Amino acid sequence: MKYLVIALAFLWLCMACDSSTTETTSSSDTVSAPVEPTLLSRFSPRLQQVVNTESGLIRGFTPGQPLDSVMHQETAVLEEDSTDYKGYLLGNTVNTDTNALDIRYFFNPKTRVTDSLTIDTYEESDSLMKELANYFTVRFGEPVIKEKKLLTWNLNNNQIVIRDVGVKLSPGLQVVARKSPKHH
Repeated sequence: MKYLVIALAFLWLCMACDSSTTETTSSSDTVSAPVEPTLLSRFSPRLQQVVNTESGLIRGFTPGQPLDSVMHQETAVLEEDSTDYKGYLLGNTVNTDTNALDIRYFFNPKTRVTDSLTIDTYEESDSLMKELANYFTVRFGEPVIKEKKLLTWNLNNNQIVIRDVGVKLSPGLQVVARKSPKHH
């Protein structure tokens, strides 16, 4: 009887060890490998706000998209509803928010297909221009035009232009995504 109790205790102990090993193995199987951060997540919150998503050229936009698709994906507030563009506002442009963005999607009124996107910022542009230049260079390679206040990337039939449009008393930066001029 003594040996039976020891054998049962041993058997129970072995089963307990085996199930904890199985649990450990199965729980380690569910642990996923670390996720590689997205390119956008490696940049400042300000750049992330301007770019919004890595899909498309910028803000999920690619020229030639149906207007309804663009309007569905835009996260800013619709402020202007014109016959040939939709204007969105992110922030406040009445001198209270230097991080404000004016975003305009231009489209063909007959086909309601987008032609271009223009983003205007109202802030000191040096650091944002450098960061945008770095982001687009990592994504698309070196710009084809690289001047102090103007950078341009040609991407198949599309183009991205970053322009410092500010003057001393009124700083600003403009980003344009459009069909390449030679493909109009």
